[in-house]
Amino acid sequence: MTANFLLEYVRIQRIYARLARKDLSNRQAREVVEQGFSVVDDWYDSDTVAAMRAAVPEVSTLAVEPQSPSVRSLHDASSMAAFAPFFEDSRIRDVVETIMGARAERVRDWAQVRLADGPRGAFDEFFHIDSFKHRIKAFLYLTDVGHDDGTLVVVPNSTKGFWRVPLAHELYSVERRSAASWDTEKASYDAISGRIENHFAGCLTHYRAELLMRRRKLSPVPLRGKAGTLVIWDSRCLHKHIPSAMNRRVMLEAVFACAGAYG
Repeated sequence: MTANFLLEYVRIQRIYARLARKDLSNRQAREVVEQGFSVVDDWYDSDTVAAMRAAVPEVSTLAVEPQSPSVRSLHDASSMAAFAPFFEDSRIRDVVETIMGARAERVRDWAQVRLADGPRGAFDEFFHIDSFKHRIKAFLYLTDVGHDDGTLVVVPNSTKGFWRVPLAHELYSVERRSAASWDTEKASYDAISGRIENHFAGCLTHYRAELLMRRRKLSPVPLRGKAGTLVIWDSRCLHKHIPSAMNRRVMLEAVFACAGAYG
């Protein structure tokens, strides 16, 4: 492992350690720092949520995500007026800036459908980390999300421990060997998506994950919720998606990173 990687990794870890010692006034930000996620019911009223759900285009018109073939997405969804309450929400921005500071920027704005009849075996069905850098995600459920509806499962308190370093280094190595310039979020996403051997960087096999949970006494938490639920979380945490088996999961997704530190 290179000195540059270890210095960057330790720097980020220290930032979150300092945040954990503060008495953050923003409740959602405090929960994200303390346990890795915050879930709030009824973030918007039912009429606003219904209007957003109705604005999601037909599945046949959405893009297939290379890393997760059961997921269909509308990129640049913030351009649609119906989604503005979410993508321009100052309350979400306040959570993000409390944690990441003023350099935080929204780098992804998707409307997303996870199919119940889609392909299986994608990387996001395995416990994984998205990055070791600052990376906050906000999901707004536009349909009810139960156990069989593509539920996000997050492992609280999984942002600490030396066991994380090899996973983080796998992601760092993808960046270093990529021919793409990682000057934008799209460049980093395309670099990972473009080669199947990159898709599982930062992942644990089911067996390794089970051993880790037992040894570290970690307990995964499924983040279920009714339509209108906001989930905001630190994607440095171990997490996965339970495959949709009954219903389609429809949601909006905003991802935040620090300017110049994508991927």
